[in-house]
Amino acid sequence: MSATSSTAFDAAAAPLLRVRGLRVEHAGHRPPLALVDGVDLALDAGETVCLVGESGCGKSLSALSLPGLLPAGLRRRSESLRWRGREIGALDERALRRLRGAEIGVVFQEPMTSLNPVLRVATQIGEVLREHRGLGRREARARAEQLLAEVGVPAPGARLDSYPHELSGGLRQRVMIAMALACDPALLIADEPTTALDVSLQAQVLALLAGLRERRGLALLFITHDLGVVAALGGRVMVMYAGQVVETGPAATLLAAPAHPYTRALLASLPRVDRRVAMAGIPGSVPPAGRAPAGCRFRDRCGLARPGCERPQTLTPLDAEGSLSARCWLAAEGAP
Repeated sequence: MSATSSTAFDAAAAPLLRVRGLRVEHAGHRPPLALVDGVDLALDAGETVCLVGESGCGKSLSALSLPGLLPAGLRRRSESLRWRGREIGALDERALRRLRGAEIGVVFQEPMTSLNPVLRVATQIGEVLREHRGLGRREARARAEQLLAEVGVPAPGARLDSYPHELSGGLRQRVMIAMALACDPALLIADEPTTALDVSLQAQVLALLAGLRERRGLALLFITHDLGVVAALGGRVMVMYAGQVVETGPAATLLAAPAHPYTRALLASLPRVDRRVAMAGIPGSVPPAGRAPAGCRFRDRCGLARPGCERPQTLTPLDAEGSLSARCWLAAEGAP
């Protein structure tokens, strides 16, 4: 189903996806141990939202919990989880599987471990089409060839008979993208799809995703640790730290003038070619779930920490429109 094919959803009236109070918990702990804690997200049709943060911040768990793709032992909870205006928080696995295949596509970080190594490309893409579109084998193969051509795979007809190990990393990722697009989803979740690729291939995949979003009207939820990737994609940014969103805003605004010390530290850790500035690493590491300091969870690593940072922090709007917000009392009060 495409983003514009549902008569039950008015994109002008409500977000395509809206979640309030998202939590991902380790089910085996008593009391429950929150790995993601109170994330709110709204995503419009055709919009790009980037979830950013270091490994262990909860960005992948947040995104993959939405279509029910959490690892065993973890569970998702939310105050509300609405897709096309319909509450889907309580859907069972069978209903979620239909949703994932037909309306929400997912591109994983490492295609070599996501693709089946003993099945040819045609079989793997065709399986999606037969399951969710009811196509016959010949029709599915023809559609799979069209999809490979759309994502820029050279000689797509010949590649249909390849096994994953016979393809380069860049081609495997394009095959994954083709599979995710097979049923014309309204939302594409991309979980760090460029991490295992070299710089030139990263640029190609980012350009491909941006072009697909433009042509198909896709909403794109992109997970990354790299603010350089965010600069290339644009859209809206949600910076996560220790399971919480600590800053949000339009990409151009946030990258030009980050408000939260964590976002500033991420930017300072990027290499720069336009000026001679030494990269500044962030001391320490993201605290494990349940071991973050009270108040601001970043304060043990923050060079601006001062008395008051141990108080509970809320995500506070920084502008009249509410497009910018930060979970930092210093930012809210305009402190440097």
